[in-house]
Amino acid sequence: LSIRRQRQMCIRDRDRASPTGCDFNCAVGFFKGVDRCYPCSVCTAGFLATSACTGSADAVCTICPISSYCPNPSTQTLCLAGYYCTQGVTAQTICPVGSHCALGVSAPTLCASGSYCLAGSSAQTQCLGGYYCQTTSAQAVCSSGNSCPADTPVGQKYPCWHCVTVAVLEQKFPPGHWFCVVDPAWQ
Repeated sequence: LSIRRQRQMCIRDRDRASPTGCDFNCAVGFFKGVDRCYPCSVCTAGFLATSACTGSADAVCTICPISSYCPNPSTQTLCLAGYYCTQGVTAQTICPVGSHCALGVSAPTLCASGSYCLAGSSAQTQCLGGYYCQTTSAQAVCSSGNSCPADTPVGQKYPCWHCVTVAVLEQKFPPGHWFCVVDPAWQ
């Protein structure tokens, strides 16, 4: 049979009847239906070709699963740490400021108070002693007259009654930062 005739309704040959209804082969790029040849489906980016089109069956395309991205129908890649992937995506998305993304996640996780996260963070970073977290996206130097121990929560500084600059404890806090001196007379 000609390709043209295969694309049209297949007229059953009374002398050569088959259980499928027609005796014919399909050209490359087509698969055999009950009564004619159908064009093969083409999987696009964001989908995976889980089985190829054959002369007797169409291609099977499945949506790229969450936590992975599919830049083409034959490649599925797990999202890297610092990125996240929703279902059916062709590329990973960088984790936004104020959030962190572990390896293979489908959504960012917000940074906890007392920590901060830059864009592309794979884990949250604890605010250091001598700093406080202004927001979950940055830490700031503790200002004169305040105490800022490690993990000082977002927007929080602790006022001191008696503060001195760090001179002796440089290994603990950078120079110029403040800490509170506890005077036994205050207790």
